Amino acid sequence: LLGCLGAGSVIGASLLAPLRWRYSPDQLVAAGAVLFAGATVALALVSRFTITAAAMLIGGVAWMLVMTSFNVCAQTAPPVELRARALGMYLVVFQSSMALGSATWGAVANRAGVTGSLLMAALLIVAGLATAIRLRLAPVMVAAPPDPVAAN
Repeated sequence: LLGCLGAGSVIGASLLAPLRWRYSPDQLVAAGAVLFAGATVALALVSRFTITAAAMLIGGVAWMLVMTSFNVCAQTAPPVELRARALGMYLVVFQSSMALGSATWGAVANRAGVTGSLLMAALLIVAGLATAIRLRLAPVMVAAPPDPVAAN
């Protein structure tokens, strides 16, 4: 099943270039979140291997859409002079969130069971899309003169 997740990630990576030409990072993240929530629901409710494998494949595509969109925005949104610091903070927050989230969801699964925790996770993923209404990943770019140091 992890191989299916990895294969989905490879498929997602191959789809990224054409998708980025057509859709904004906000749209890609929203689509990826909905796909990942759907895959999570399938993992919670389905016991057939082929359907679970397909859900993991879709989850891999969704993971790649979301994570590459976040990574690109983290690298391109800050001003050039702050980019390294911003990326460093992004990585620290991302990695610590993964560790804290793993512990938290482990505790939730211990109380609610695996099925209950997966369904709660899917619900929270979709609920998290509400933040996209107010918090945009791709702010409107303002044309600025080139930085003389960067131009050289």
